[in-house]
Amino acid sequence: MTDTWNADRLLPIRDWSVKSIASSLKLDPSDIDTAASFDDLGLDSIEIAVLASGLERDFGLSVDPYWFYDYPSIDSFLSALPGLLAEASEGKVSTKGVEV
Repeated sequence: MTDTWNADRLLPIRDWSVKSIASSLKLDPSDIDTAASFDDLGLDSIEIAVLASGLERDFGLSVDPYWFYDYPSIDSFLSALPGLLAEASEGKVSTKGVEV
């Protein structure tokens, strides 16, 4: 079975990510620039881990928190996410112990 990713599928993840980060940083979601790096937004490693955990809980996506360092903004992460998940399911990228 082929897993199809498109804008309609990524938009809810984008919106959730913005709301989650805004809540963590005590900001209004409109203040979150999706092109800004997680570091520039002020996220630390614990908040990144919470973000990864929330994606699994709310969307069933097992992601490696280290992926957020390779793709350090909401936009870059979501752009890479479909390929990362596909590669992880085929064992082509490390999931650092996170099941895919």
